[in-house]
Amino acid sequence: MSIIYGVLSIILLISLLVGVVRIFLGPTQADRMLAAQLFGSVGVAILLLQSAFTQLGIDGRCLVSIDSCIDNGHRIC
Repeated sequence: MSIIYGVLSIILLISLLVGVVRIFLGPTQADRMLAAQLFGSVGVAILLLQSAFTQLGIDGRCLVSIDSCIDNGHRIC
């Protein structure tokens, strides 16, 4: 099972790198904005995978609420 978590984390990191390229080379402002939102979503997904891998037991609801605050541009939830 740990191999699956590692592979999924690598896939998410690759998608994050593609998002960085999209931020710098995106044809429109909307593409750049959606790529920036990708950082919050992928960051939360990687944290959830790592917590499952290390069995720390981070509550997923907390991370999803943090992600929604990041995606909506709020500074304080």
